[in-house]
Amino acid sequence: MNSFSLFIILSICLVPFTAISQEVLLKENVVKEDTTVETFGPNRKHFVHPYAFVGFVIDYPSSKKASTNYGSSFQAGLGVRYKLKLSSVYSAIADLQYNTLTYNLSQTDDKTVPTTRQHDNESFNLDQFSLSLHNRFNFGERGNIVGTFLDLGAYGNWSFMSKHVYKNKYDDPDQ
Repeated sequence: MNSFSLFIILSICLVPFTAISQEVLLKENVVKEDTTVETFGPNRKHFVHPYAFVGFVIDYPSSKKASTNYGSSFQAGLGVRYKLKLSSVYSAIADLQYNTLTYNLSQTDDKTVPTTRQHDNESFNLDQFSLSLHNRFNFGERGNIVGTFLDLGAYGNWSFMSKHVYKNKYDDPDQ
């Protein structure tokens, strides 16, 4: 080999050149795309959420023997609901709640419950635990809204405490 060709070969070997290969990933900002599907949350397979409620007792028109005062007879409570979504149309739901019911009785001449005696203020208070199991059938497309559904189920209440409270003011302290 002549000296010129040796010079060319050595020059090619000694001259640095870039080769196209993999990029360095440690310096790269990779967009984090999670390919796993979440199973917990609204419109997912599992969903748990707390709730609170307040309602007022409506008197039956024919119940003069035990009529209640509107506005001061109420129900209030706290609960937790678990929903298991089994398909896009069907879900199974369980509720566990604590509620308190207060029936403030009207003191009229027709009153017979629990006695005919009239008081300045009389109420029945019930503290309950409730369990309900129901089936939810969804209709139509929902997206990220509640949508249209039908709930069918059953519930049971356990009244663990009941109180009959009455208050009277007496002019004579010996009464």
